[in-house]
Amino acid sequence: MGCVEFTPGAGIHRNGEHRQNAFIRRIERLSQPKQQRWNLGLFVTLNLVGLGLFLSWSIQGLPTRSIWDSLDEKFFAYTNGLLDSDSPYRLAVAIMSSRVFQYGADIIVFGAIGFHVLKKISFRPLPLVGEASIAAILWAALLIASKSFSTSLGRPGPTRFYDNAVELSNVYAWELKDAAHSSFPASQASIDLLALVVGLYFLRRVNVGVSVALLAVVLCCTLTIPRLLSGAHWLSDVTAGSAALALIFAGWVLGSPLIKACVPIAIRAFQLLKKRYANPQDEENL
Repeated sequence: MGCVEFTPGAGIHRNGEHRQNAFIRRIERLSQPKQQRWNLGLFVTLNLVGLGLFLSWSIQGLPTRSIWDSLDEKFFAYTNGLLDSDSPYRLAVAIMSSRVFQYGADIIVFGAIGFHVLKKISFRPLPLVGEASIAAILWAALLIASKSFSTSLGRPGPTRFYDNAVELSNVYAWELKDAAHSSFPASQASIDLLALVVGLYFLRRVNVGVSVALLAVVLCCTLTIPRLLSGAHWLSDVTAGSAALALIFAGWVLGSPLIKACVPIAIRAFQLLKKRYANPQDEENL
């Protein structure tokens, strides 16, 4: 009569694996919308506007490029001229251009957006965990690509382009962001505007009112102004660069089921990686 070999902990391992698979299936089920719909009007409009802004600046032969160059020169000449004399305005621009102010303002604005999202959650927040992870990955990937493009382009900001420009860092002793060696697109504006798109996605996800979303847009756009006034960036760095990138990103995030569709793909990829690189001894110890 044959003997049945008993493996200690096998039942515990199977039960643990079953619970883990059930948890993953639950995330996939909750993350999948009942019907993944495209908002084609919003998708096409945002992508066309964003792409149009970028191409109107980036293609040298178009007459729009000369318009951008003229706007850049006139805007900088006016704003930098206001910094030539000692005034409360110059002090205010210097304060708003400091890294401490920028980081503090970001924490306040995006903290308020996050607070409204968490306050409005009326369902199990499990689906938001996967969606937030995908949104963070997309946000970081776009920032890395934007930084690489900016470095390769090597377009200097206006205070680096003009030798006689007023630089606030030469007037005040604290650390200021009033110059950029690679200014297109504007890095801080890209961070803020891309984060705004993610914030708008989750504000809509929890059905926050339109007034709150519009206030978030106004505040985040305001965050991009100080470094324009200080001369760190050209006007086109923000409008044809950062804003164009954010509009294209918004088209995919707000006008398509991109984030929700990526959640089960990311989960499956995690499963495959875990299975491939799992330590057999760890499985035996379960």
